[in-house]
Order: sequence, then structure tokens, then C-alpha cells
Amino acid sequence: MSPHRKRLLLGAVIQFARILFVVCISSLTFTGCSTSKGGGGTIGGVQVTSSVLPPNVHGRLVKRKMKPTYITIHSTANRGATASNHATLLQRTGIRSRNNPRFGRSGWVTWHYTVDDRGAYQHLLPTEQGDHADYGGTGDRASLGIEICEFRNKAQQARAIDNAARLTASLADRYGISSSRIVPHRHWPRWDFRYGKPCPRILLERDRGAPGGWREGTRWNEFVRLVDRYR
Repeated sequence: MSPHRKRLLLGAVIQFARILFVVCISSLTFTGCSTSKGGGGTIGGVQVTSSVLPPNVHGRLVKRKMKPTYITIHSTANRGATASNHATLLQRTGIRSRNNPRFGRSGWVTWHYTVDDRGAYQHLLPTEQGDHADYGGTGDRASLGIEICEFRNKAQQARAIDNAARLTASLADRYGISSSRIVPHRHWPRWDFRYGKPCPRILLERDRGAPGGWREGTRWNEFVRLVDRYR
């Protein structure tokens, strides 16, 4: 092969490598295929946007590690607000807690993921403790907190619940968490709610005969079955 043809071939190889590099970078940037610890990308078929709080800001205490052995399901009680709205709130001002400081916690309300009908936003790393369940009990020290957004539109609400089930299934598989340890917020008793806070209200049922007036009924059982279907 002549020197001229060798130079042409080498130039073509270099140009092809450049194109591949640009394509790969674009994929990481625009499709969320991030390999960083901060998250982003797709989890269980749910598009997750990384909105991880800065270290030691608004309740994200990075030295407070955990190995998750439970997943705690919440609903936001903030009807109409999206996962993006909640991510913005946590980033800009955070949510103060009047009770957490009494128990030596961060003084903020923090959780790991917020899910709506379009996807999810991540606020903490899965290996960091949040303050979302029981003021420093097992629910905070050993569980991932997932908030489901609330909507008046039934179809929109159903999509949000479905996305939460997909995300929960994937995280449960990743950390070896059994279905029996996927629990509602109500599972964790605390000083201000002896029988657990009635949350997630979109998946619980009112029952005057039940402790605290709420119980896990058909809707909760259907959610757990949906999680199992996606595992």
C-alpha cells in the first residue's frame, strides 16, 4: 500500500473514532446513561432524573450511610405537584422538620426518590440515610424512601403508581429486599402516630375498626402484587 493510501486510511480511522466519541458523549448526556453515583438514567424502565442534593445541604448528610433492607412507600399529600416540583423544592429551600431535631436527626425531611406519571427524580443516594419515616428508627436508618405524587386524574395517578412499582421492583432486586419488606409509611410507629402515619393515603383504606383508623387493604395488596410482577 502506498504512503498516500496509508495516510488516507489513517485519516478515515481517526475521523470514525471521533464520530464514535461524539455519539457516545451525546448518548450519556441526553439519554441519561450516566455512570456517576448521583444516578440518572433508567431504573426498571422508569426514566430517573438525578437531582441529588449537594453534600450536607438540606438534610443530605453524606457520612450517614446505610445498607437498605426495606423500601418505604409514601405519597406526597401535595396533590397536583409533580416529581420535578418536589425536586425543585428540595434543592431550593429544602423542607424543615419541627420534630427531627428532637431525636438527633438532620432537622430536615429527606427521601430518596419522587415518582410521578412521567418518571422519577432522585434526591439521595440509595446508600445514604434519609429522614422520611420514623425519626431515626429502622425506617430512616435502613429503608429507601419513595414518594408517589398525587393527582386528581385517575389515569395520571395510575401511571404514577405503575412507575413507582417498576422503580420499587428494580431497587428491591438490586439490594436483595424481599416483598415482605416493601412497606407503607404507616408500617413505622412514631411518637406522634402511635400506629404509624396514614401514608401513603392513595394506597391505604379508611377503617374505623383498625388501629389508627387506617389499614393496608386491596389497594396496597395490588401495589405489592404489581411490584412482584415487575421483579
